[in-house]
Amino acid sequence: MQMKLKLTVAAAIAAVASMASAQDVVKIGHVAPVSGAQAHYGKDNENGVRMAIE
Repeated sequence: MQMKLKLTVAAAIAAVASMASAQDVVKIGHVAPVSGAQAHYGKDNENGVRMAIE
């Protein structure tokens, strides 16, 4: 029983360590009108998204 606990703890530590070292690129998409009568709303949305990301 003691060995099983040690193996479980070691596996958990290894899993957390591998997740902490991962540096994947995250792509964020945004859909908004960029032309026509609603273009100003799309530009406002785009600016808001850019500010939120920064």
